[in-house]
Amino acid sequence: MLRVLFDDEIFSTQIEGGVSRYFTHLVEELPAAGATPILPFRLTCNRHLAQSTVFKGWRPPRFPGSRRLIRAINRPRSRAAIGQGGFDVWHATWYDGAPVALARSHPGVRIVTTIHDMTPEIMPDMAVGHIGNPHAGKLAMVEVADLVVAVSAATKADLLRFSDVPAERVRVVPLGVGNGLLWRPDQGRPEGLPERFLLFVGKRGGYKNFAGVAPALSALLRATPDLHLVCVGGGPLDAAERAPFETAGVSDQVRQIAADDRTLAWCYAHAAVFLFPSRYEGFGLPILEAFVNRCPAVLAERSCFPEIGGEAALYFDPDRPDALVDLIGRLLAAPGERERLGALGALRARDFTWARTAAAHAMLYRELSA
Repeated sequence: MLRVLFDDEIFSTQIEGGVSRYFTHLVEELPAAGATPILPFRLTCNRHLAQSTVFKGWRPPRFPGSRRLIRAINRPRSRAAIGQGGFDVWHATWYDGAPVALARSHPGVRIVTTIHDMTPEIMPDMAVGHIGNPHAGKLAMVEVADLVVAVSAATKADLLRFSDVPAERVRVVPLGVGNGLLWRPDQGRPEGLPERFLLFVGKRGGYKNFAGVAPALSALLRATPDLHLVCVGGGPLDAAERAPFETAGVSDQVRQIAADDRTLAWCYAHAAVFLFPSRYEGFGLPILEAFVNRCPAVLAERSCFPEIGGEAALYFDPDRPDALVDLIGRLLAAPGERERLGALGALRARDFTWARTAAAHAMLYRELSA
């Protein structure tokens, strides 16, 4: 059976997030697609991998410097495994300096890398929560990789704008959504959440455009006293983020929570509307997470969003927050339209499964190893 090695890079650095969730689902689904994943490390800081049945190692308790220690232990194991061979393809999980140098030192190894987005290249002044550019080695890894996976056609087009990689070496493989984020009635209701709310998921700074739409949302909340805004993840709202809501006198209608997958699924399943005003994403997994839970979605008409959402979402110009509020108002006043969009979203989500993602990757691995 085809053997695919995955290094430790993302699993030694990311506690949770879209990239590590993607690789975790990939290694879980590959055996059914006829490929054996090889994980040559035994420690991780990553929640997704630690909860997976395919990982036979350990997630130590967090402490200051724990990720540095995990990386220091794991990296030599990954390096040794790549040097020893015994696999058909190496799928690099990230592209900082170490994997690039390792790839260059093993020119005979067949390498796949995945491009998740081109945010630092497209919006260099709107970075979110990073010191420096975490994608610094991305274009160098693209140069040494034998095949490049882009998570959307929009991301492939962006990559081709900023690199000299031949288009035929870049393959589009969309991400998926699984049942782990599907809410079930027997899971119960989380405490302290409102009855009627709009949902915002993830980080809010920079290009995520929360600040751009917050004044319009605060006016909507003021005009609709029983409506709330629930922000999941992204940390507590800072003073600048709170200011529009405090000025409008609606700060008690805004909640920020940290949520596990079960609570997040409940939020998707019970939100009146899911909002995604981001100016750019490589894919936008929250769209599928909303769809699978039949949550009506209003998305910025930018980057990959129409490609992912199709006709199952409503779209607005992210430079016009009034247009967002108009669409929300339309949906709030029309339960039948919300139900129709929810049904279309659930249908659309069937086109994006992790099993399908893994099968497409397995085909690429076979092509490369032939």
